Amino acid sequence: MKIFSFFLLLCLKVVYVSHSQQAMGILNSNDVHCNVSSTGDLFNTFNDETLPGFEVPVGSGLKTIYAGNLWVGGKSLDQSIKLVAEQFQADGMDWFCGPLTIDGNAATTEQTQIDYNQVWIANAPEVALHQLYFELLNSGQSTETDFPDGYTIPQWMIQWPAHGDVSMNQSLYLAPFFDYNNNGIYDVENGDYPLFCGEECVYFIFNDKGGIHTESGGEAIGLEVHGMMFTVQNALYESLEKTVFVKYKIINRGGQTLIDSFIGLWLDFDIGNPSDDYLATDVQNGAVVGINGDSFDEASSGSSGYGSDLPLQAAMLLQGAFQDADNIDNPFTTNIVQVENSFGIAYESCGLGYADWIVDNERMGLRRTIYFNNSSNGTNGTPNSPQHFYNYLQGIWKNGQQLVYSGNGTGVDSSPSRFVYPGDSDPLMWGTQGELVQPWSESSAGNIPGDRRVIMSSGPFTLQPGETNYFDVAFVYARESEDGVENNVGETLEDYMDQVRLYFNEYLLDCNQSDITNGITQSESLNENSIFPNPVSTILNVNLSRNTRKALLQLYDVTGHMVMSTNISSNTSSIDVSSLASGIYTVKILWEGKSEVLRLVKK
Repeated sequence: MKIFSFFLLLCLKVVYVSHSQQAMGILNSNDVHCNVSSTGDLFNTFNDETLPGFEVPVGSGLKTIYAGNLWVGGKSLDQSIKLVAEQFQADGMDWFCGPLTIDGNAATTEQTQIDYNQVWIANAPEVALHQLYFELLNSGQSTETDFPDGYTIPQWMIQWPAHGDVSMNQSLYLAPFFDYNNNGIYDVENGDYPLFCGEECVYFIFNDKGGIHTESGGEAIGLEVHGMMFTVQNALYESLEKTVFVKYKIINRGGQTLIDSFIGLWLDFDIGNPSDDYLATDVQNGAVVGINGDSFDEASSGSSGYGSDLPLQAAMLLQGAFQDADNIDNPFTTNIVQVENSFGIAYESCGLGYADWIVDNERMGLRRTIYFNNSSNGTNGTPNSPQHFYNYLQGIWKNGQQLVYSGNGTGVDSSPSRFVYPGDSDPLMWGTQGELVQPWSESSAGNIPGDRRVIMSSGPFTLQPGETNYFDVAFVYARESEDGVENNVGETLEDYMDQVRLYFNEYLLDCNQSDITNGITQSESLNENSIFPNPVSTILNVNLSRNTRKALLQLYDVTGHMVMSTNISSNTSSIDVSSLASGIYTVKILWEGKSEVLRLVKK
């Protein structure tokens, strides 16, 4: 193959750099610029000014999140706390690089951690080109029209971490891939290619057994985590321009069963100036939200401030831990009346798979939220013992006191609450077990704005040896210049979160999930869908496969630029392409977690 690719013209927006001996992946796509480390630290710059943190809008120098990290905790059968809960690495680390062994010991080596101290970059346009080349090659068609100077496989695709080292008892299958010839081995030279979500992606593998948990003091569980941070481009969804997704696949490689387990995400929202923030829970959207606590975001030593055009930054839990199997198709809750809004549709934050006539497919959504201040307060201050971290994961204060529905949540005479500062987002009082209460926000409580940290979690559940769980989050941003802090969550952000969840449920819900289970997918027909006429002048007809009724169609030109994105909601659709310039295009059709690439000639 000659050294040429149409997509050498594409400026890759995902790169990795080294910082403090940790590789760092930088995602600069759409209107968000952010980074993640090889050990899973989200948006933490570690005081490196070359890293973006979570910059939005791009080029503004303004940030809404200082740092974030995955927390997991539970109890062994002897009631010992097992926990991984890293914050800033101020006191060391809980997470480490690379996979673990699958022999029940969940072991790793120093060399494995060195080898996996990297992130892997991925982008959909180059995969589309790779698919097209091998489709033409293996169907006996000429490649000279589309590839007049040959084709070179991108280096990142060659280095994709598809396989572990089986001689060291690692899993044969790690990062998911499409197995073109169905031989079980990742071989890009024969048409295989990485599987991932979105248009641009950073992939990373980390564990909690690479050393002592000096950050939390917790005893290791034996978790291997595969993370994907990615963005999506779709002109029909304005919200996606400022949204970043993170998918976690969490595997218990240890030999212990853990009860009362929780998976959570810890976040340090800093809305521009970090010292004047509020927090909120949007119960119906399954989100925590960072809010500027007054009407103007002033400049600080680390930020020029957002001024009066105030932003809201949400973190939505899209799908959480699997509920324990009980051979029952469970309703959302047995404690109060079925949680439904006025249209008879259940809160989407409750989870997936409930009351759908299928047993034991229930996946919990958001179940607890709680904050803590950057202080030494014994009730709601910074955690400094494994019990403190585990309590926060459970949605209770560090001293074991129950979160209550009033004031700053630390009182004793109010109703217990699952969620902190829900405002008016829980009209059916799910968080208070049906007890009628008035809207509760930081503003209504008269709190002084400050530097808050928040934990959103899913649980409790039983974490079995060898079990796999998933935890998927979307970070959604909106400007709310006319909405005050009394509203907690403005209309624009509400609309954006609705869009993001709709898009996720339609196109990303099962993205690579069945493939991730064992690392590969079986080869499928490359012609499940069809387009005609080809060449086309004005109207392109799209025929979906027999059992498909909904898909997303994207068109890329020869430079890798997406020139069209449209939803297809019927088996046969017609699309006007008359405005496209004459030339060769790549058509990508996505449906039910799968994708297909076709070649289109525009007259």
